Amino acid sequence: GAAASEGAAGRVATLAASLHEAELASIQSYAAEGDNLMELLGQIKECDSVLAGMEEALGGFQSNLGAISTEIRSLQEQSVSLSVKLKNRKAAEAKLGELVEEIALPPELIDEILDAEVGDSYVDALQSLAKKLDFVSGSRKTDPRLAQAAAMDDVRPELEQLRVRAVQRLRDFLLGKFAQLKRPNTNIQILQQMLLKFRYFGNFLRRHGGESYPEVVEFYVSTMSGVLTGNFQTYIDALLALRGERIARGELLGAPEAEARRAAGGGAGGSGAAGDLFGKLTSALGG
Repeated sequence: GAAASEGAAGRVATLAASLHEAELASIQSYAAEGDNLMELLGQIKECDSVLAGMEEALGGFQSNLGAISTEIRSLQEQSVSLSVKLKNRKAAEAKLGELVEEIALPPELIDEILDAEVGDSYVDALQSLAKKLDFVSGSRKTDPRLAQAAAMDDVRPELEQLRVRAVQRLRDFLLGKFAQLKRPNTNIQILQQMLLKFRYFGNFLRRHGGESYPEVVEFYVSTMSGVLTGNFQTYIDALLALRGERIARGELLGAPEAEARRAAGGGAGGSGAAGDLFGKLTSALGG
């Protein structure tokens, strides 16, 4: 038992000596690496400082990104608002463009209404003027606010002057043309066909001519009534003359039988007289 105890004590002593040697070696190693460890500690502290700075910078970036995000949302809202305003302005511009086109009086239109020759080309100017007159007068019913616009007040007197001048020129033109129907040996049919080219003049007078339209219509009706009455009277007189001539020749006492038959039956002599009379009728009717 004593030997076993001594062996165990020896192993413990050996183990303790080994541990002591290892401790001394560790202390010596730590002492040898002390400078390196201090340098490493300094580097760690420096890294901590750098990381702290980066953390602070990232925090600032995050705040800036939040502000930028807010600005972006604000810009998006402003962009939507500007887009709506632009759309509304374009719509308003289109409406104003139509309004300006409807009521504007180009110098060439004014010159044509006032000074251009009344003829085929005058119809286009009248149609443009009628369109503007209808627009200005119709705006009082369709859009009372538009009718009260300053632009409307400015253009109404000018349009009225052009209307009065156009009505006066059309009245004089049509009365002059209708007066030609009274001339002797006038081909009424050809003249009326020519007047059909200017039928829009009558439409313009009916819509915008006021009292001039009934005057022109009455003059035309009275003129044609007189012309047709005269032509039919000439026609009737010619027929009566032809009838009287045939009866007179047939009733002559002592006339040769052949001549009496020709007179009563419309022979060669009667045919020549009838031809002369119908020639006069054709000339009177403008044929």
